[in-house]
Amino acid sequence: MDDKLHEVDITKDSVVEMSIKNQPIVGSIEVYFRHVNHNHELARAFAFTDWIGEPYMDWVNGYALDKKPLDGYSYVKADYPEDPKLIDGKLTITYWYNEKINGSWNDVVIPKTGEHDPVGSYLTGLIFALLSALIFGIYLKTKSN
Repeated sequence: MDDKLHEVDITKDSVVEMSIKNQPIVGSIEVYFRHVNHNHELARAFAFTDWIGEPYMDWVNGYALDKKPLDGYSYVKADYPEDPKLIDGKLTITYWYNEKINGSWNDVVIPKTGEHDPVGSYLTGLIFALLSALIFGIYLKTKSN
């Protein structure tokens, strides 16, 4: 028996009285660090268990988990539970991150899509049309002479 949870009074030749206290219920919180677009885990998850009614943000801040910096990623947002204290059950905090953009706007490269500007094709076609007309004109002039 646990002396914090049970009280026993034993007397000789009498009825044993034992008062039993209910053990407090525990709750837990899990902390995840995920990518905002594809939901992959970016860092190790953490879990904390304590008595219900206890504030969990003290633990989160004590381990520096709130908006924790991750190499190569920038913090986007967090999903916190509505209740600031542990409940009978499991709570979840999810911190969302995205890839960190390094450099300046001059470093931005527009991806190649396989399509190109058709101006070159139009100019090439125009040159061939003019050459064809010139050759046809020369042909007609030599034929009429």
